[in-house]
Amino acid sequence: MSLSEKEFVQSIGRLWHRLEFLGVGEEFSHPVSLTPSNEFIRLALDASTTYEDLYLCGLKNRDFNILLSGFSYFQFSRSVDGMRFAYYPNPLLGAATEAISELSEKKEYVDEGIISLEEYLHEISELRFPVQSPPIRYEYDPNAYRELRHPCSHFHVGFHSDNRWAASRIFSPEAFGLWMTKLYSGGAWHTDARLALGDKSYSPEELLAKARQGTTSLGDDYFAATENLTFHIS
Repeated sequence: MSLSEKEFVQSIGRLWHRLEFLGVGEEFSHPVSLTPSNEFIRLALDASTTYEDLYLCGLKNRDFNILLSGFSYFQFSRSVDGMRFAYYPNPLLGAATEAISELSEKKEYVDEGIISLEEYLHEISELRFPVQSPPIRYEYDPNAYRELRHPCSHFHVGFHSDNRWAASRIFSPEAFGLWMTKLYSGGAWHTDARLALGDKSYSPEELLAKARQGTTSLGDDYFAATENLTFHIS
């Protein structure tokens, strides 16, 4: 029931196209399934790792498919049996528009070789703002499914691995990315602009609805009737 490799890659590409339209796409780094660096994996599995250290490691090693204009990023990974998506928000800037603008200018200095990536990351680490978004991970893992104990399709909210928010659908990179953009990039989302696709045009909400319609509901084998009676994302 997982997305095929072709569907997976196409979904990532569509997401980038939508993010460019919304003006929040900074860099399209990996158009295919991502394998994070060994350093990132090691830190992610270490219970003593802080979220800030993990985020900066991913930024330094370019462990992302898509980098957003606020220096948050998306990861999308697929295997034969499952999928893992992640939204890693910038833990340092919060909602500080001026700081994001300043760092966007300095990133151009990195691209031009005027300052090093290490100098740039040091400047990011010096910033602190109180309003933060939580990291969000999505996993589709039918092999780990246990009724009412381990949902096949679920979200992890925040930097805590044991909370699993059950979902009755199989998300795509496009659906996941657009939903996170709506939740955490509201200024860009609430626009009157419309994206032309073929002979129709779509608002951001209509793009999200279209992406949801392209996802698949889990069958009874992976989302039991007892689970349908409890709270879940559908």
